[in-house]
Amino acid sequence: MLEETAKLIDANGLGDSLSTCGHPTWGFVLIKDSGGYSSFEIKTLFMQEMQARGVLSFGTHNLNYAHGESDIDQVLKVYGEVFPILADAIHNRAMKQYLRCEPLVPLFKVR
Repeated sequence: MLEETAKLIDANGLGDSLSTCGHPTWGFVLIKDSGGYSSFEIKTLFMQEMQARGVLSFGTHNLNYAHGESDIDQVLKVYGEVFPILADAIHNRAMKQYLRCEPLVPLFKVR
């Protein structure tokens, strides 16, 4: 799943904003500050659009034996719909047009 996700990231020109890491059974989509937006703004849009398509995701892939190929295919299909939105929001400075809520804020601050 991580390989396919990385290909979708590259295909949408999001290499400066998103990356993948981890183990195939517990992988991550890392979201970075990019295009003048904080990782929290980008992650808010990511989560909003994933949820709108029926996938609850915080950017982790917690796979287990209950997940089948159709589950993985569904997440990748949704990424295929969400990543172009992220790319447009970042590259065309359109984040506020897409967000339907206030961006996430860090829970903890380093003093």
